[in-house]
Amino acid sequence: MANTNSTQIAAVNALNKIGSNESHGRIRAAFFDVPAVPTTGVGDTMTLCKIPKGARILRGQFVYSVAQGATATTAIGIASNTIKYMGGSLTNATTAFTFADRINLTNNHGVEISAEETIIATNAGAAWTAAAFRGYIEYVVD
Repeated sequence: MANTNSTQIAAVNALNKIGSNESHGRIRAAFFDVPAVPTTGVGDTMTLCKIPKGARILRGQFVYSVAQGATATTAIGIASNTIKYMGGSLTNATTAFTFADRINLTNNHGVEISAEETIIATNAGAAWTAAAFRGYIEYVVD
C-alpha cells in the first residue's frame, strides 16, 4: 500500500524544524462589523481587517443583515487581488457565506502570507443594498 508524507511530516522525519503556523499553532480570529454597507455602485469596497505577516488563512465567514440584489456580488481579497479569498459571488441571501475555505490554491486556504494584508470586500455586480455586514476570518500564526 502506498504512502505519501506531507511536507511537514517529511521535515519532522528529517529532524528539521517546522513553523508554529504549521503545527501546534493557535487559531486567531479577526472580526469585522460594517454598520452601513456602501450603496453607490459597482467597485464599492469595505475595508474589513488586517492579517499579520506569516499568518496562514484558514477560513472566513460573513453575513448581510438584508439580502443583496439579484445581481450584487461580493468578492473577498486585498487591493492588488480583490478575489484572493473569494471570487465575486452572488450574495442575495441573509445566510452566512464562507470564503478561503477550499483546499485549492484559488482561494489561498492555508497559504502563508509574506506580508501583512488588509482584507477588503469588493462589489463587482450591481450596487449593494443598504445593510449591515458582519463576519470574521480565522488564521494561525503561532
